[in-house]
Amino acid sequence: MKPIYENIMTRVLEPVYDFSDLYPNFVFVNCSLGYDGNVNILFADGKYDYLKARKVKNIDPVGGKDWGYRIVKNYRIYPPNPQDYKLLILDKNNHIIEFRNKNINYTHGLQVDTDKFCFICHTLDGRFRNNAKLTNGNGKILKEFTIGTGVKDVQTNKNHELWVSYTDYGINTNYFKISHEYSGINCFDTSGNIIYTYNCEPFIDECNSLNVISENEVIISIYTGSLKSCQALGKIRNKSSVDIIEWHEYTYYLAYSNNKILVERNYYSGKNRTIFILLDIKKRFTEIGAYEFVNKKRKILNCIHGENDTLYFWEENALYKVSISELI
Repeated sequence: MKPIYENIMTRVLEPVYDFSDLYPNFVFVNCSLGYDGNVNILFADGKYDYLKARKVKNIDPVGGKDWGYRIVKNYRIYPPNPQDYKLLILDKNNHIIEFRNKNINYTHGLQVDTDKFCFICHTLDGRFRNNAKLTNGNGKILKEFTIGTGVKDVQTNKNHELWVSYTDYGINTNYFKISHEYSGINCFDTSGNIIYTYNCEPFIDECNSLNVISENEVIISIYTGSLKSCQALGKIRNKSSVDIIEWHEYTYYLAYSNNKILVERNYYSGKNRTIFILLDIKKRFTEIGAYEFVNKKRKILNCIHGENDTLYFWEENALYKVSISELI
C-alpha cells in the first residue's frame, strides 16, 4: 500500500495548561501517569543539569558478545547544588507536591496513591543504590528501594503499581548484580517488591514505549533482535498472558484505543520531519491517517507522553493533548 504522506493533515492544538507564568524559573523534566489517570508533570528548578554524554561498554547479555563502546545520553545524578522539585498533579484542583533541597537529579515523579508520591532517578552508581523514593505529600520519605538502572518510563494504575520500562543501556548493564532491568519490563508494588517480570519470547533488547491503559492491561512497543523487523507491539493482560505482534515501527510514545494506535514516525521528504500515523491493528497496521500537530504559532509540538488513547505534547511551557477519538 502506498504511504499517504502527501496527505499529511496539520492539526492546531490548544494548550491544556500554560505554565509560563506559574513556573518561570523551573524547567520541565518529565510527564507521567498518576494512579487515578491524572497527568503528573515533574519540574525542577533552573539548576537542573540532566543531559551528559557518556561512553559505556556494550555487552550482549545473552550471548556475552562484546560490541565495544558507544556514546549514550546520561543524566548527571548529583547536581552541583541542592535541587528543588515541583510535581504538578493535573486534576480538579491541580495540586502541587514540593520535594526540596535534594542532592539528586530525579528524572521521574508520579502520584501512586492519595498521599504517596514516587520520585525516581533513572540510573544508579556506587553511592546511589536506592533510586526510588516513596514520599508523603510533605516530602517525608516513607520508603526507598532499587528500581533498576536505565529506567526509560514509569507509570502507575488504580492498583498503585509501578510499571517500569528500561533502555538497552539498562538491559545490557549489570549494576551490583541486581539485574532488575534485564527483562526489559517490571511491575513493582509500593514496597519495592517485583510482582511481575516480562519473561516471554521475543526477548526485549529495549522497551521503546509503555502505555498502562488500565489496571489489567499494558501496551508495550519493543526492540528485539529475535525478530526480522526487530520491532514488536505487545499487550500484557493481568500480568499473565502476553500477545506479541511483529511490526515495523520504532516509537517513543503511543496511544491505543480499540485496536487502533497513534504513533510517532520520522519521515524524510527532503528534510527530516516528524509526523504521527494512525494505524488499524486488525487490518495489518493499515494506515488510516497521517498528522502533524502544531500550536497557534505553527510550531511543531514535541511529544512527551502516551496515556491510554491520548498523546501529550510540550512546547513553550505549555501542555497539549490529542486523542484517537478526535482523529477518527
